[in-house]
Amino acid sequence: MESLTQPISIGALIDGRYRLTRYIDGGGMGKVYEAVDTRLGDKAVAVKLLQQNLNVDDRLFEQLRRRFEQEAQLCALLGGQHGIIAVSDYGLDGPQPYLVMEYLGAAPRGRSLKELVSAEGPLSPERTVRLAVQICESLQYAHGVRTHLGGRQITGVVHRDIKPSNIFVIDRALVGETTKVLDFGIAKAVSDVTIAMGTNMGFVGTCDYASPEQLRGEELDARSDIYSLGIVLYQMLTGQLPLQPKTHSFAGWYQAHNHESPVPLPRLAVGQAIPPRVAAVVMACLEKEPARRPASMQELSQRLQDELLKAAPAPVAPEREAPPPASDEALGAALAAAWPVLRERMERWRSQALDRLEKLPGRIRLGVGLLAAALALKTGRRKCDD
Repeated sequence: MESLTQPISIGALIDGRYRLTRYIDGGGMGKVYEAVDTRLGDKAVAVKLLQQNLNVDDRLFEQLRRRFEQEAQLCALLGGQHGIIAVSDYGLDGPQPYLVMEYLGAAPRGRSLKELVSAEGPLSPERTVRLAVQICESLQYAHGVRTHLGGRQITGVVHRDIKPSNIFVIDRALVGETTKVLDFGIAKAVSDVTIAMGTNMGFVGTCDYASPEQLRGEELDARSDIYSLGIVLYQMLTGQLPLQPKTHSFAGWYQAHNHESPVPLPRLAVGQAIPPRVAAVVMACLEKEPARRPASMQELSQRLQDELLKAAPAPVAPEREAPPPASDEALGAALAAAWPVLRERMERWRSQALDRLEKLPGRIRLGVGLLAAALALKTGRRKCDD
Protein backbone atom coordinates (compact mmCIF):
# COMPACT_ATOMS: atom_id res chain seq x y z
CA MET A 1 0.00 0.00 0.00
CA GLU A 2 1.27 3.45 -0.91
CA SER A 3 0.95 5.94 1.93
CA LEU A 4 2.51 9.03 3.42
CA THR A 5 4.61 7.56 6.20
CA GLN A 6 7.93 9.40 5.86
CA PRO A 7 8.18 12.14 8.49
CA ILE A 8 8.32 15.73 7.28
CA SER A 9 10.55 18.03 9.30
CA ILE A 10 11.72 21.63 9.17
CA GLY A 11 14.63 21.86 6.75
CA ALA A 12 13.26 19.14 4.47
CA LEU A 13 13.64 19.78 0.73
CA ILE A 14 10.37 19.10 -1.11
CA ASP A 15 10.78 17.83 -4.68
CA GLY A 16 14.39 19.06 -4.72
CA ARG A 17 13.26 22.69 -4.70
CA TYR A 18 11.21 23.94 -1.74
CA ARG A 19 12.97 23.96 1.64
CA LEU A 20 10.62 24.05 4.63
CA THR A 21 11.60 26.74 7.14
CA ARG A 22 8.65 27.07 9.54
CA TYR A 23 5.38 25.36 10.36
CA ILE A 24 2.45 27.76 9.88
CA ASP A 25 -0.84 25.94 10.41
CA GLY A 26 -2.71 22.77 9.68
CA GLY A 27 -5.72 20.60 10.30
CA GLY A 28 -6.66 16.99 10.13
CA MET A 29 -6.01 16.68 6.38
CA GLY A 30 -3.16 19.04 5.55
CA LYS A 31 -0.33 21.14 6.91
CA VAL A 32 1.03 24.46 5.66
CA TYR A 33 4.68 25.47 5.96
CA GLU A 34 6.66 28.58 5.22
CA ALA A 35 9.38 27.63 2.74
CA VAL A 36 11.92 29.07 0.33
CA ASP A 37 12.14 28.40 -3.39
CA THR A 38 15.79 27.46 -3.86
CA ARG A 39 15.55 27.91 -7.64
CA LEU A 40 14.37 31.50 -7.34
CA GLY A 41 16.91 32.92 -4.92
CA ASP A 42 15.22 31.61 -1.78
CA LYS A 43 11.97 33.44 -2.50
CA ALA A 44 9.50 32.98 0.36
CA VAL A 45 6.53 30.73 -0.46
CA ALA A 46 3.94 28.68 1.40
CA VAL A 47 3.82 24.91 0.83
CA LYS A 48 0.81 22.79 1.68
CA LEU A 49 1.28 19.05 2.18
CA LEU A 50 -1.26 16.31 2.73
CA GLN A 51 -1.38 15.07 6.29
CA GLN A 52 0.68 11.95 6.90
CA ASN A 53 -0.53 8.56 8.13
CA LEU A 54 -3.96 8.80 6.54
CA ASN A 55 -4.19 4.99 6.59
CA VAL A 56 -5.92 4.64 3.24
CA ASP A 57 -5.71 1.80 0.76
CA ASP A 58 -4.16 2.20 -2.69
CA ARG A 59 -7.45 2.90 -4.46
CA LEU A 60 -8.53 5.64 -2.10
CA PHE A 61 -5.04 7.08 -1.94
CA GLU A 62 -4.92 7.39 -5.73
CA GLN A 63 -8.37 8.97 -5.75
CA LEU A 64 -7.25 11.39 -3.06
CA ARG A 65 -4.17 12.34 -5.05
CA ARG A 66 -6.14 12.89 -8.27
CA ARG A 67 -8.65 15.10 -6.50
CA PHE A 68 -5.85 17.05 -4.85
CA GLU A 69 -4.30 17.68 -8.28
CA GLN A 70 -7.60 18.77 -9.81
CA GLU A 71 -8.31 21.16 -6.98
CA ALA A 72 -4.76 22.50 -7.21
CA GLN A 73 -5.46 23.34 -10.85
CA LEU A 74 -8.70 25.03 -9.86
CA CYS A 75 -6.93 27.11 -7.23
CA ALA A 76 -4.31 28.09 -9.80
CA LEU A 77 -7.13 29.20 -12.11
CA LEU A 78 -8.80 31.36 -9.46
CA GLY A 79 -5.76 32.44 -7.50
CA GLY A 80 -4.11 35.82 -7.77
CA GLN A 81 -7.35 37.50 -8.88
CA HIS A 82 -9.92 39.39 -6.84
CA GLY A 83 -8.32 38.66 -3.49
CA ILE A 84 -7.90 34.89 -3.86
CA ILE A 85 -4.53 33.47 -2.87
CA ALA A 86 -2.25 32.74 -5.83
CA VAL A 87 -1.04 29.18 -6.48
CA SER A 88 2.23 28.82 -8.38
CA ASP A 89 3.07 25.11 -8.43
CA TYR A 90 1.82 21.60 -7.77
CA GLY A 91 3.67 18.33 -7.77
CA LEU A 92 4.58 15.07 -6.10
CA ASP A 93 7.55 14.47 -3.86
CA GLY A 94 7.53 10.69 -4.08
CA PRO A 95 3.99 9.81 -3.00
CA GLN A 96 3.59 13.17 -1.23
CA PRO A 97 1.37 15.69 -3.08
CA TYR A 98 2.23 19.32 -2.45
CA LEU A 99 0.85 22.70 -3.39
CA VAL A 100 2.87 25.94 -3.54
CA MET A 101 1.16 29.25 -2.81
CA GLU A 102 2.15 32.87 -2.37
CA TYR A 103 3.50 33.67 1.08
CA LEU A 104 1.37 36.36 2.69
CA GLY A 105 3.66 37.38 5.52
CA ALA A 106 3.43 37.15 9.28
CA ALA A 107 1.87 39.14 12.10
CA PRO A 108 1.36 41.97 12.68
CA ARG A 109 1.39 42.93 8.98
CA GLY A 110 -0.42 39.79 7.92
CA ARG A 111 -2.60 37.40 9.90
CA SER A 112 -5.78 35.42 9.61
CA LEU A 113 -9.09 36.99 10.50
CA LYS A 114 -9.28 34.51 13.36
CA GLU A 115 -5.98 35.82 14.76
CA LEU A 116 -7.06 39.43 14.20
CA VAL A 117 -10.33 39.13 16.14
CA SER A 118 -8.63 37.08 18.84
CA ALA A 119 -5.96 39.76 19.32
CA GLU A 120 -8.10 42.91 18.97
CA GLY A 121 -11.58 41.78 19.94
CA PRO A 122 -14.76 42.60 17.99
CA LEU A 123 -14.32 44.96 15.07
CA SER A 124 -16.25 48.16 14.44
CA PRO A 125 -19.17 48.01 11.97
CA GLU A 126 -17.25 50.26 9.56
CA ARG A 127 -14.17 48.03 9.60
CA THR A 128 -16.28 44.88 9.38
CA VAL A 129 -18.12 46.13 6.29
CA ARG A 130 -14.88 47.35 4.69
CA LEU A 131 -13.35 43.86 4.98
CA ALA A 132 -16.62 42.11 4.10
CA VAL A 133 -16.90 43.97 0.80
CA GLN A 134 -13.51 42.59 -0.26
CA ILE A 135 -14.40 39.03 0.79
CA CYS A 136 -17.68 39.28 -1.12
CA GLU A 137 -15.82 40.39 -4.25
CA SER A 138 -13.51 37.35 -4.05
CA LEU A 139 -16.37 34.90 -3.61
CA GLN A 140 -18.55 36.57 -6.24
CA TYR A 141 -15.73 36.07 -8.73
CA ALA A 142 -15.40 32.39 -7.80
CA HIS A 143 -19.15 31.79 -7.88
CA GLY A 144 -19.37 33.27 -11.37
CA VAL A 145 -16.32 31.69 -13.02
CA ARG A 146 -17.06 29.77 -16.22
CA THR A 147 -14.33 27.66 -17.82
CA HIS A 148 -13.14 24.17 -18.74
CA LEU A 149 -10.59 22.43 -16.56
CA GLY A 150 -9.23 18.93 -17.04
CA GLY A 151 -12.11 17.96 -19.29
CA ARG A 152 -14.67 19.30 -16.82
CA GLN A 153 -17.06 22.18 -17.33
CA ILE A 154 -16.64 24.57 -14.40
CA THR A 155 -19.75 26.67 -13.82
CA GLY A 156 -19.03 28.44 -10.58
CA VAL A 157 -17.04 27.32 -7.57
CA VAL A 158 -18.47 27.13 -4.06
CA HIS A 159 -15.82 27.41 -1.35
CA ARG A 160 -17.66 25.31 1.27
CA ASP A 161 -15.24 26.18 4.07
CA ILE A 162 -15.52 29.92 4.70
CA LYS A 163 -14.31 30.65 8.23
CA PRO A 164 -12.03 33.22 9.92
CA SER A 165 -8.92 31.04 9.61
CA ASN A 166 -9.42 30.87 5.83
CA ILE A 167 -9.47 34.65 5.42
CA PHE A 168 -6.15 36.46 5.59
CA VAL A 169 -5.89 40.18 6.36
CA ILE A 170 -2.85 42.13 5.17
CA ASP A 171 -2.14 45.65 6.42
CA ARG A 172 -0.62 47.52 3.49
CA ALA A 173 1.04 50.88 4.05
CA LEU A 174 -0.69 52.85 1.28
CA VAL A 175 -4.05 51.11 0.84
CA GLY A 176 -4.87 49.87 4.34
CA GLU A 177 -6.24 46.41 5.10
CA THR A 178 -6.81 43.99 2.23
CA THR A 179 -8.11 40.42 2.35
CA LYS A 180 -7.19 37.12 0.74
CA VAL A 181 -9.42 34.04 0.66
CA LEU A 182 -7.44 30.86 1.34
CA ASP A 183 -7.87 27.10 0.88
CA PHE A 184 -10.22 27.47 -2.05
CA GLY A 185 -11.44 23.95 -2.61
CA ILE A 186 -8.43 22.09 -1.20
CA ALA A 187 -10.03 21.23 2.12
CA LYS A 188 -13.12 20.12 0.20
CA ALA A 189 -11.13 17.81 -2.05
CA VAL A 190 -9.24 16.23 0.80
CA SER A 191 -12.26 15.83 3.04
CA ASP A 192 -14.50 14.40 0.30
CA VAL A 193 -12.52 11.18 0.19
CA THR A 194 -11.66 10.73 3.84
CA ILE A 195 -15.16 11.43 5.16
CA ALA A 196 -16.69 9.14 2.55
CA MET A 197 -14.66 6.30 4.04
CA GLY A 198 -16.34 6.62 7.43
CA THR A 199 -19.76 8.18 6.85
CA ASN A 200 -22.46 8.48 4.26
CA MET A 201 -23.36 12.03 5.28
CA GLY A 202 -21.29 13.57 2.50
CA PHE A 203 -20.42 16.53 4.74
CA VAL A 204 -17.48 18.72 3.75
CA GLY A 205 -16.43 21.76 5.73
CA THR A 206 -16.25 23.01 9.33
CA CYS A 207 -19.31 22.35 11.49
CA ASP A 208 -19.26 25.74 13.27
CA TYR A 209 -19.66 27.62 9.97
CA ALA A 210 -21.50 25.11 7.77
CA SER A 211 -24.89 25.86 6.26
CA PRO A 212 -27.91 23.69 7.12
CA GLU A 213 -28.01 22.24 3.60
CA GLN A 214 -24.28 21.53 3.75
CA LEU A 215 -24.74 19.52 6.94
CA ARG A 216 -27.59 17.63 5.26
CA GLY A 217 -25.28 16.63 2.41
CA GLU A 218 -27.30 18.43 -0.27
CA GLU A 219 -26.15 20.15 -3.45
CA LEU A 220 -24.77 23.58 -2.67
CA ASP A 221 -24.75 26.93 -4.41
CA ALA A 222 -23.46 30.40 -3.59
CA ARG A 223 -26.03 30.86 -0.81
CA SER A 224 -24.26 28.22 1.28
CA ASP A 225 -21.12 30.38 1.31
CA ILE A 226 -23.34 33.37 2.17
CA TYR A 227 -24.57 31.55 5.27
CA SER A 228 -21.00 30.77 6.33
CA LEU A 229 -19.89 34.34 5.70
CA GLY A 230 -22.84 35.57 7.76
CA ILE A 231 -21.47 33.64 10.74
CA VAL A 232 -18.04 35.16 10.10
CA LEU A 233 -19.54 38.68 10.00
CA TYR A 234 -21.44 38.03 13.23
CA GLN A 235 -18.21 36.90 14.87
CA MET A 236 -16.33 39.94 13.57
CA LEU A 237 -18.90 42.25 15.19
CA THR A 238 -19.29 40.42 18.51
CA GLY A 239 -16.42 37.98 18.98
CA GLN A 240 -19.04 35.24 19.45
CA LEU A 241 -20.77 32.60 17.35
CA PRO A 242 -24.50 33.08 16.72
CA LEU A 243 -25.33 29.48 17.65
CA GLN A 244 -24.44 27.62 20.85
CA PRO A 245 -25.01 23.86 20.43
CA LYS A 246 -25.35 21.62 23.45
CA THR A 247 -22.36 19.62 22.21
CA HIS A 248 -19.73 20.38 19.61
CA SER A 249 -20.27 17.07 17.86
CA PHE A 250 -21.59 16.75 14.34
CA ALA A 251 -25.02 15.93 15.76
CA GLY A 252 -24.95 19.00 18.02
CA TRP A 253 -24.06 21.36 15.19
CA TYR A 254 -26.56 19.68 12.85
CA GLN A 255 -29.33 20.37 15.36
CA ALA A 256 -28.21 23.97 15.93
CA HIS A 257 -27.86 24.98 12.29
CA ASN A 258 -31.04 23.26 11.16
CA HIS A 259 -33.43 23.84 14.06
CA GLU A 260 -32.20 26.51 16.49
CA SER A 261 -32.51 30.28 16.09
CA PRO A 262 -29.31 32.34 16.17
CA VAL A 263 -28.85 34.79 19.03
CA PRO A 264 -29.89 38.24 17.71
CA LEU A 265 -27.05 40.67 17.18
CA PRO A 266 -26.79 43.00 20.18
CA ARG A 267 -27.30 46.70 19.68
CA LEU A 268 -23.98 47.41 21.35
CA ALA A 269 -20.56 45.86 20.88
CA VAL A 270 -17.16 47.25 21.74
CA GLY A 271 -18.94 50.19 23.35
CA GLN A 272 -20.47 51.34 20.06
CA ALA A 273 -23.76 50.75 18.32
CA ILE A 274 -24.23 48.16 15.60
CA PRO A 275 -26.64 49.86 13.17
CA PRO A 276 -29.88 47.84 13.32
CA ARG A 277 -30.19 47.73 9.52
CA VAL A 278 -26.63 46.39 9.20
CA ALA A 279 -27.44 43.80 11.86
CA ALA A 280 -30.55 42.84 9.88
CA VAL A 281 -28.46 42.14 6.77
CA VAL A 282 -26.11 39.90 8.76
CA MET A 283 -29.03 38.04 10.31
CA ALA A 284 -30.59 37.59 6.86
CA CYS A 285 -27.50 35.60 5.87
CA LEU A 286 -28.30 33.15 8.68
CA GLU A 287 -31.77 32.20 7.45
CA LYS A 288 -32.32 28.44 7.43
CA GLU A 289 -33.86 28.52 3.95
CA PRO A 290 -31.40 29.56 1.20
CA ALA A 291 -34.15 31.45 -0.66
CA ARG A 292 -34.50 33.87 2.28
CA ARG A 293 -30.82 34.83 2.24
CA PRO A 294 -29.19 37.44 -0.03
CA ALA A 295 -29.12 35.90 -3.51
CA SER A 296 -25.46 36.63 -4.25
CA MET A 297 -22.27 37.98 -2.74
CA GLN A 298 -22.71 41.08 -4.87
CA GLU A 299 -26.13 41.73 -3.34
CA LEU A 300 -24.79 41.13 0.16
CA SER A 301 -21.92 43.56 -0.39
CA GLN A 302 -24.23 46.27 -1.74
CA ARG A 303 -26.75 45.89 1.07
CA LEU A 304 -24.06 46.13 3.74
CA GLN A 305 -22.64 49.30 2.20
CA ASP A 306 -26.07 50.88 1.68
CA GLU A 307 -27.26 50.24 5.23
CA LEU A 308 -24.00 51.43 6.77
CA LEU A 309 -24.24 54.62 4.73
CA LYS A 310 -27.86 55.19 5.82
CA ALA A 311 -26.85 54.75 9.45
CA ALA A 312 -24.09 57.35 9.23
CA PRO A 313 -25.02 60.75 10.70
CA ALA A 314 -25.57 63.48 8.13
CA PRO A 315 -22.54 65.77 7.84
CA VAL A 316 -23.03 69.17 9.46
CA ALA A 317 -21.44 72.16 7.78
CA PRO A 318 -19.28 74.12 10.22
CA GLU A 319 -20.77 77.45 11.25
CA ARG A 320 -18.89 80.44 9.93
CA GLU A 321 -18.56 83.48 12.13
CA ALA A 322 -19.70 86.78 10.58
CA PRO A 323 -16.76 89.10 9.92
CA PRO A 324 -16.57 92.05 12.34
CA PRO A 325 -17.96 95.38 10.97
CA ALA A 326 -15.36 97.63 9.40
CA SER A 327 -14.45 100.84 11.26
CA ASP A 328 -15.05 104.29 9.70
CA GLU A 329 -11.31 104.75 9.30
CA ALA A 330 -10.94 101.42 7.50
CA LEU A 331 -13.94 102.14 5.27
CA GLY A 332 -12.58 105.59 4.36
CA ALA A 333 -9.18 104.17 3.55
CA ALA A 334 -10.76 101.52 1.30
CA LEU A 335 -12.81 104.11 -0.60
CA ALA A 336 -9.79 106.38 -1.03
CA ALA A 337 -7.80 103.50 -2.46
CA ALA A 338 -10.61 102.53 -4.84
CA TRP A 339 -11.51 106.07 -6.05
CA PRO A 340 -8.85 106.37 -8.81
CA VAL A 341 -10.05 103.11 -10.36
CA LEU A 342 -13.72 104.10 -10.11
CA ARG A 343 -13.04 107.56 -11.62
CA GLU A 344 -11.13 106.05 -14.56
CA ARG A 345 -14.02 103.64 -15.28
CA MET A 346 -16.62 106.42 -15.07
CA GLU A 347 -14.65 108.55 -17.56
CA ARG A 348 -14.39 105.58 -19.91
CA TRP A 349 -18.14 104.87 -19.70
CA ARG A 350 -18.90 108.61 -20.36
CA SER A 351 -16.61 108.65 -23.41
CA GLN A 352 -18.15 105.44 -24.79
CA ALA A 353 -21.66 106.86 -24.30
CA LEU A 354 -20.81 110.06 -26.19
CA ASP A 355 -19.28 108.08 -29.06
CA ARG A 356 -22.43 105.97 -29.38
CA LEU A 357 -24.59 109.12 -29.26
CA GLU A 358 -22.63 110.72 -32.13
CA LYS A 359 -23.31 107.66 -34.27
CA LEU A 360 -27.07 107.81 -33.80
CA PRO A 361 -29.29 109.35 -36.58
CA GLY A 362 -30.01 113.09 -36.19
CA ARG A 363 -33.64 112.78 -35.08
CA ILE A 364 -32.84 110.14 -32.44
CA ARG A 365 -29.84 112.14 -31.23
CA LEU A 366 -32.09 115.24 -30.91
CA GLY A 367 -34.66 113.23 -28.93
CA VAL A 368 -32.02 111.91 -26.55
CA GLY A 369 -30.73 115.46 -26.00
CA LEU A 370 -34.21 116.80 -25.24
CA LEU A 371 -34.85 113.87 -22.84
CA ALA A 372 -31.58 114.55 -21.03
CA ALA A 373 -32.40 118.26 -20.75
CA ALA A 374 -35.85 117.50 -19.36
CA LEU A 375 -34.40 115.13 -16.76
CA ALA A 376 -31.81 117.72 -15.75
CA LEU A 377 -34.51 120.43 -15.42
CA LYS A 378 -36.70 118.15 -13.31
CA THR A 379 -33.79 117.20 -11.06
CA GLY A 380 -32.89 120.87 -10.62
CA ARG A 381 -36.46 121.74 -9.56
CA ARG A 382 -36.46 118.94 -6.97
CA LYS A 383 -33.25 120.30 -5.51
CA CYS A 384 -34.75 123.81 -5.32
CA ASP A 385 -37.91 122.49 -3.65
CA ASP A 386 -35.77 120.63 -1.11
